[in-house]
Amino acid sequence: MAKQTPHAAERTAPGITTQPLPHDDEAERLVLDTVMGTTGTLADVRQMLDAEAFYTPLHRHVWQAVTAIADAGGSPDPVSVRARMERDGHPIAPADIMRLAACHTYTPWQHAAIVHDKAMRRRFWDVGAYLVSGCMNEGEDILDIIDRARGMLDDMLGAGRLHTSTLAEALRGVMDRVGALRAGDTAPAGTPTGLRPWDERGGLQRTDLVVIAGETSQGKTSLALSIALAARRPMAYYSLEMKKEQVAARLLSMETGVAVSDICTRPLPDDALARLTPGVTRLSDMPVYFDDRTTAGLDSICESIRSMHIRHGIEGAVVDYLQILSFNTRADTRKEQLMAEAARRLKNLARELDIWIIALSQLNREQHDAPPTLGRLRDSGQIAEAADMVVLVYRPSAYGRTYPHPYDKMPTRDTAMIDIAKGRNVGCFRFIASWDTATTRFTTREE
Repeated sequence: MAKQTPHAAERTAPGITTQPLPHDDEAERLVLDTVMGTTGTLADVRQMLDAEAFYTPLHRHVWQAVTAIADAGGSPDPVSVRARMERDGHPIAPADIMRLAACHTYTPWQHAAIVHDKAMRRRFWDVGAYLVSGCMNEGEDILDIIDRARGMLDDMLGAGRLHTSTLAEALRGVMDRVGALRAGDTAPAGTPTGLRPWDERGGLQRTDLVVIAGETSQGKTSLALSIALAARRPMAYYSLEMKKEQVAARLLSMETGVAVSDICTRPLPDDALARLTPGVTRLSDMPVYFDDRTTAGLDSICESIRSMHIRHGIEGAVVDYLQILSFNTRADTRKEQLMAEAARRLKNLARELDIWIIALSQLNREQHDAPPTLGRLRDSGQIAEAADMVVLVYRPSAYGRTYPHPYDKMPTRDTAMIDIAKGRNVGCFRFIASWDTATTRFTTREE
């Protein structure tokens, strides 16, 4: 057992042992320093820890400050944590916070598991101590003692039970949906994309990672923005290439029909300005959020998405695009491994927060101007494995080519092929969409 710090509470088991209850101060310090010093690690350990998991009162107050800062959308570091503890009435000396900051681990999960294990053992003692007390106190009914002890055990295991359910419960959900469809409720339970063939199969579903891929200048960003405009749901947008004003200009162009090049590069005539002004009014109520603090780092984007979900209730997020993300990892890590890690983390985040996430990806250029395929996802086939849906964008008019069969007779001007090359829950399908070159907007093509 780790040496006890002066701040630790002397909790012992009277009549059973004179030793302090199970705890590991060193593991607690390593976890606290790592969540204060490394972006993204708090979410990795938070699902198994709470304030009561920390034996030392000082560590407990530090954890409460860290989680309070994160819940408010901030980034917990030693300076902000010390200020928060002062505000909450638990002042900490600079030397103590620096002592915590001197600890660090690259395996926070391992040490968080130790802290969790010690906390569970202390809770076992609480149950045992209550049973010992009930044994000696004949004034309490024995059935009440049993019920309360059972409740204490249920509370200990409750965190796990909250996330479990039976097949019968899942089947009831399926049959509820079947009944709703028979009753005439045919509206798909998802976020609309503005593209009818896609929306008829459910649109964007919560917990899904959707990868939109294509060659350069084929319309990946435009498709993501077209979806955002059609959905008009709370979402976060992370562009690693464009400033928020450029993203806003493209949305305004799609909304008003004024060419994006005109908005960004030349004085607008009166008629175009007259169309722009009401468009600004309409879009001002559109719940799309940007985070100027985020960099191209995967950790900072994931933390920001969590913050946006807490503060604004976002239903989805767009990350544009995977191949220019930066990673907090060793320099010799292969690009394929990094892309696989990014896809897995985004998928796990979508499941954790019950939102959808769109991630844009480039394609390899080995078969330049050929119709895109899953095998051409740049840097990692594991992107497709992690994704629930992979959407390939192809505009053959950019290469002077025609569509592949069965669309080889379709006009290529002002159109694009949207290929759902992987659909974990909806299957694979293709359709031709309309494409407006001036505004870069995708819409449903009317036959």
